[in-house]
Amino acid sequence: MFRRGIVLIGILLLFVGSTSAQDATWIAWLYNAEQGRATQVSATGEVIADVELAVPSEFIDGSATFASGLAVSGDGTRFAYRITGTDFTGAPLTNVVLFDVATSEITTQYQPPISPNADIFDLFAAPRIFSENGGTIAYSFATGDDEATQAWYIVILDAFGGTQLYDLTSRDEAIITQGFESTTAPFLLPAIQDYEGANLHFSLVPYLGGGFLQNYDSFRWNVISGRVNFTQRYPTTSGDLLPTTQENITPIYDERVAVDENSLPYQNALHVYRPELGGRVPFYASTTVDLISTAFVQNGEYIAAYGQSLSDFSPLWLLINRAGTAERLPDINALNNRLVGTPDGFIYTLDAASPVVVRADTTGETVEQVALWTSNDGTGYVPVWVSPPTPSDFSTDWAQLAPPLFAAQTVIVQEDTSNVGQGGGIEASSVTPFAPNPRGSLLVNGVAITNTTGGDRLNMRDDPSLSSNIIARIEDGSRVVLLDGPIAADGFVWWQVRLSTGLVGWMVQSADGVDTLIPIG
Repeated sequence: MFRRGIVLIGILLLFVGSTSAQDATWIAWLYNAEQGRATQVSATGEVIADVELAVPSEFIDGSATFASGLAVSGDGTRFAYRITGTDFTGAPLTNVVLFDVATSEITTQYQPPISPNADIFDLFAAPRIFSENGGTIAYSFATGDDEATQAWYIVILDAFGGTQLYDLTSRDEAIITQGFESTTAPFLLPAIQDYEGANLHFSLVPYLGGGFLQNYDSFRWNVISGRVNFTQRYPTTSGDLLPTTQENITPIYDERVAVDENSLPYQNALHVYRPELGGRVPFYASTTVDLISTAFVQNGEYIAAYGQSLSDFSPLWLLINRAGTAERLPDINALNNRLVGTPDGFIYTLDAASPVVVRADTTGETVEQVALWTSNDGTGYVPVWVSPPTPSDFSTDWAQLAPPLFAAQTVIVQEDTSNVGQGGGIEASSVTPFAPNPRGSLLVNGVAITNTTGGDRLNMRDDPSLSSNIIARIEDGSRVVLLDGPIAADGFVWWQVRLSTGLVGWMVQSADGVDTLIPIG
């Protein structure tokens, strides 16, 4: 049982924004942890829905406190949040709640078996913990009062039935055998960075006494096979992910590019992780700004970067395109130095006595900023979700200031990626038995995930032939859409697939009797 949240739903239409040069249409969820409320507004600032988040009946009235983070499913129809308080016996209680907006009902509750010291909702205002279809979530927490008892956990939960499907802990062999001392060091918390296909990417962050701008060990966990691999993808927690391309950006120190040696230590570069390369590439560097946090804006065309001047430590925002050209944004005083990208720019909450959500349009020659919405009670709502961006053919390519960095910390000097990784991919070896999904088969317009082992990647070629060019090497557990096939050639069955980046090529269905493309529904 639970106390039902109050949901006031207006006409569920998308509204056209009058201030945008492109009349962009989008909607956004705004979250207020103090009030336990979420409000959905249109691009014109009209309220579409006002939601009082439901509290499970196990909590004593008035004892429930909402965490600072609210997770929203990709389609904006489900929430996940954490509540702490006391139960009717006076004992402390922690619940993770999954809430359906349309029905105003709690669909799932999860109570950690051990009271957490910290969890994913403490790290991010909008953690990316929902799977692509919203059917599962990943929840991470840490517990233990001293070095001997401290441990961290990640659990995958069914968003509708509450069943725990998979779990990974700091005491699992898959983690211990990584050989990195930091994976089991005390007081670490898995910062879930993204959950795409069968892959969960996370970084291990110290939650006591440490900042969140350091370089962390990051990992890829295939939740189905259980394999865990070290990656280079998420070395910090201050970057951003573009869901339509699976690119992510992060500020970092890179000694190979422009740097002011007299100002060290500072974060001088922005890196982009390019899935088609499987590595991070620096595309912007500065000798005058310490780069702190980033966000994709204007549908992924630009990156907004927050930083501090090295000369006088004054805060500033930069608008940077994919070619690595930067221009100074007008003054932005964003609450917690955080903003969320929209199709035509971005939105943020003004850090002021009476917080206002501001809409910024970056599509014109000047950045126009207008008040989007103000709460009736004068308290601060932060943007946590904007309707998903549309896939784009970007007008400029990423700059590349230095060779890519790959998972083994090796540097690949070759800049021609037409045959990237010819010696490292697989077609006929290094696969493990993997039972196909009994619910479906490989079909055109269907979805599959890739299946390799040992950190190998599955070769994508430009034609269904072993003699054709390798155009990418795709990591284990990646989601692909099947476009054409099957075609038999060179002793293999081939399928034409499309990645989330939009890249199209051919992959083999199986090797040595083992499936390398697994249908997922």
